[in-house]
Amino acid sequence: MDMLHLLADAFLQMEFKDYMALWGAGLSTLLAIKEAFKSRQKLEVGSYFTGDVDGAGNKFFLRNHSNKPIIVTRYNVLVCRKKLIGWAFVDSRVDDDIHDNFIDIVIAPCSSVTLQFNGDKYFSTKLDGEGNDALFLEIYISGRRNSKLFKVVYKSRARRIREKKEFRGKS
Repeated sequence: MDMLHLLADAFLQMEFKDYMALWGAGLSTLLAIKEAFKSRQKLEVGSYFTGDVDGAGNKFFLRNHSNKPIIVTRYNVLVCRKKLIGWAFVDSRVDDDIHDNFIDIVIAPCSSVTLQFNGDKYFSTKLDGEGNDALFLEIYISGRRNSKLFKVVYKSRARRIREKKEFRGKS
């Protein structure tokens, strides 16, 4: 007999308690997967950029949408250039000696924290590289091996040309 017939015979010879055991094992596995998915870290990044060096400056908003606190151990603002596949590091906009990398930022569950860059911490958001550059916020989270990159500013060359044409058409 082949394997399918053997399985069918074994299934037909099972008692009610065996069916209940299989159903319980399957249900508990599905619930465990659901809980693991629900308890994962969910971090959202928003940004607000101004040209005001001494006033509002540049801001990043870190929002924790999970039900556990997230500890940010270090962050950096990077400029990366688009490659054929992925992104290549070009420049860092925030110097490591300006902000203290060793102070943990705790983001409580369902709340947010603002990273403000004004005065000495201010950085320019102008990008070079013919529209192939993007601004990223790199975040190191406690308990994770690798950093998370969040793309904050990116305008393709075609989009910049289209915006220039629209601006010239309105004036």
